[in-house]
This record gives sequence, C-alpha cells and structure tokens, in this order.
Amino acid sequence: MARQQVEHFSYYRANSVDLSHEKIGDIYLGNRDYNKVEQSLTDKEDRSDDWFHTKNGIEVKIKNKEIIAISCEVYHVNIQRIISLSSSLQDITKAYGQKYYKREEQGFNIVGYPDKKNKVNLESWFLNRAC
Repeated sequence: MARQQVEHFSYYRANSVDLSHEKIGDIYLGNRDYNKVEQSLTDKEDRSDDWFHTKNGIEVKIKNKEIIAISCEVYHVNIQRIISLSSSLQDITKAYGQKYYKREEQGFNIVGYPDKKNKVNLESWFLNRAC
C-alpha cells in the first residue's frame, strides 16, 4: 500500500474530535471579526500567500476576511487544552485521545486529530521524534 493510501486510511480511522472551541488567545478558525484580528497583524501589506504574522508570533491564513488556518511555532503560546510546542506525544494523547492519524511531511512525523463535522484538523509536528 502506498504511503499516501496509508495516511488516508489512518485519517479515516481516527476519531473525530470537537475542535470548535479550540483557540490560541483570541484567534480561532472561522473567526470573521476581521477588524479585531487585523489589529494584531504585523505584515498586513504582504498578501502574497494569504499567511500573516501576529504580534505574538502566531501565523494565520486569511481568505475572504476569515481565518482558515493557524500555525504556531513559538513556545510562549498554548492552545485551549494547554498544549504547546514543548508538549510530548503523551501530553497530546492525554488531551485529545489515542485515536489520531499519522502522516509524514518534510522530514516531520505528524499526528493529527480531525474534526470531521467542522472539516478542520489539529496537527502536531515532531522533528527527530518517532510517533
């Protein structure tokens, strides 16, 4: 079975997790209060790829004035369930459960939790760590 097929299968075996209340500070997926989000952006003029940096180091992807993706690579920020960049796989599974999907990209081992109802995923990327 090809790796892509295994990853696809792994996704569908994963339990759906309600991620509708997950947020980082005041930033959450689907946020349509663009004026509030815009105040925290540091690079509003660069619209080349729809990704923008916030003052606290979070990156958001915005399309049609709605946040459609969030990326966090800073240690001083936690998401709703107290998960941060320093969290282990054990910390993450304690918060979200054992039924996650696995995939690999750019040398990272990735574990993810889909919210199949809201069509969003929460992923944790691990470099040099097996999952």
